[in-house]
Amino acid sequence: MTQGTEASDATLARALARAGFLIAVGLILGPAVDGAVAETGRRAGQGWAWAGAFAVCGTLVMALGSRGADYLFSTRLRRQLAAGNVAAAIVAAGHAIAFGILTSACFSGRGWHDLVLSATFFGIAALSLLLLQALFRWRTRYADDQEVLGHNAAAALAFAGATAAFAIIVGHAAEGDFLGWTHSLAAYGRALLLAVALYPVRQIVVQRWLLHLASPGSADPLDHAVAQARDLRVAAVEAAAYLAVALWATGLA
Repeated sequence: MTQGTEASDATLARALARAGFLIAVGLILGPAVDGAVAETGRRAGQGWAWAGAFAVCGTLVMALGSRGADYLFSTRLRRQLAAGNVAAAIVAAGHAIAFGILTSACFSGRGWHDLVLSATFFGIAALSLLLLQALFRWRTRYADDQEVLGHNAAAALAFAGATAAFAIIVGHAAEGDFLGWTHSLAAYGRALLLAVALYPVRQIVVQRWLLHLASPGSADPLDHAVAQARDLRVAAVEAAAYLAVALWATGLA
């Protein structure tokens, strides 16, 4: 690899990571501004003040959550990102967007009570997302972290798509009015069951229906296409399928 190519990859990696962060901030600011605009009269000033507080706190927890997810994915991910690993940048951007989705769903309201409640539900949602990520990595036959550290952009794209899809489902589960811990957590658990729908998507929807990869004598052609062949087209279809099913499932719920 030439010095010029390395510099180009480093620029692209930084741009991807920053783009993911900016998308996440946009996701957080939208609900905060909407809530402030709805306030009228004397409460308008307080509405904008609390909107700013929720937006700042939401951005901070999003940044901390995405950095923590980066570290749990691989302790070397941030260093790889700084070194120009585009695959690492895709994962980092996916984490930022996913935690932006969670923050936009959890951080709403006015006053200290709502702020503490939002932070608590964000913590529950973040743990749920990380658990679903771990289950996804367990289901794949290749080591996602090693593939990404080896500059496999296809594996990174598939992982980022699944992460964003899980975040859409978890964020949907966390939305709604707080009606007491028992009721709210029970409703959250029921809504979270939608995540189960993503697991057959990989083998049935993507591998068989969309890509027609299933063939005799091949244990898992989708894993082979992503890990060995590093086929970005296959990974893009896989990521898009996860997102489509997540949006469809939460839209019906």
